[in-house]
Amino acid sequence: MKRYFTLLTALVAACFSTYAQELKPEKVPEAVRAEFARKHPGMYVYEWEWKRKKELYKAEFAVNGSEHEAYFKSSGEWVYTEKEIPYTQVPDNVIRALRNSEYSEWKIDDTEELSTPEYPLLYKIEVEKGKSEADLYFLPDGTRITITNF
Repeated sequence: MKRYFTLLTALVAACFSTYAQELKPEKVPEAVRAEFARKHPGMYVYEWEWKRKKELYKAEFAVNGSEHEAYFKSSGEWVYTEKEIPYTQVPDNVIRALRNSEYSEWKIDDTEELSTPEYPLLYKIEVEKGKSEADLYFLPDGTRITITNF
């Protein structure tokens, strides 16, 4: 039984490690750490991860008690930063756009505020209906946009 449990534990760990791997700061490329420090001076990263599926480094840090995640390419190029927000903080323009879309009857799973090099402020609304899920991206004025690089 102990041998079976050990094998099962190893298999579960292997499955999770294919998607993300927690890293010590010294294992993160200097270019990534330097760009993080430039974008977020004085912020402490409490967890670094390598996201294998996305091929991105993720820095988890807190600002005023709010958890943020910043993503970078191996070269140090910043890709995006996100933080979860309550639905009540989503602008009315975005809520109206969602209600007037084909996703109006879908259940809202999660809401986030994002910034990217191209868009300083975006809202991501994760919706689901049955087994289907979708990530919807909106500008603050309610314009829905397509994001494909993350």
